[in-house]
Amino acid sequence: SGIGSHMSRIAIATTVLAVLLLVPASPGTADERDRPALVPAAASDGASLSAPLRKVRVARFSSPVEVKSAPGFPNLMFVVEQPGRVMVVRKGRKLARPFLDIRSKVSYGGEQGLLSVAFPPNYKRSGRFYVYFTARRTGDIRVVEYRRGSPVRARHGTARSVIRINHRANSNHNGGQLQFLGQHLYFGTGDGGGGGDTAGNAQNRRSLLGKLIR
Repeated sequence: SGIGSHMSRIAIATTVLAVLLLVPASPGTADERDRPALVPAAASDGASLSAPLRKVRVARFSSPVEVKSAPGFPNLMFVVEQPGRVMVVRKGRKLARPFLDIRSKVSYGGEQGLLSVAFPPNYKRSGRFYVYFTARRTGDIRVVEYRRGSPVRARHGTARSVIRINHRANSNHNGGQLQFLGQHLYFGTGDGGGGGDTAGNAQNRRSLLGKLIR
């Protein structure tokens, strides 16, 4: 689906979020006795680990597409829900109130929605963070900056548009990944949709579709 496609998020695009923990398996069940243990070659201190990895359910979410941590807040994880919310998991427990809720601004369905969040290296001091979504009614690609109100709540009135890219011909191939590398924010845009980039956007230097943008 073009540069910045959703393929990197397929593994978590379900209604259940799970994490892998290094906990010993119960020895009494037949399926665990017959299953080969998944053991890392060595721990960070050089010692071997004998316990297998087990999946542990954390919480349920609505169409989760991304999980991110934020610099300076090691006890928090942020889960992006495609309909337009960013939820918080604190010390393994999902908080009831969302960190950010912009469902009224988001066009959701198929490959559209709130697709990514990114926290810069200076997030603890600046409080600034960024979201990538498809706009309601138009389907245009939006990258918007917000500011933190508290460690677990954003300030909705702080929205500042970073970029808006016309994406109205088709509803698919929206890209969506936001990522900081050093002080720079990178994001990939989809090629504009349809099939096979029929508009030729990715090879058109005058178009921002089908590009990796810094």
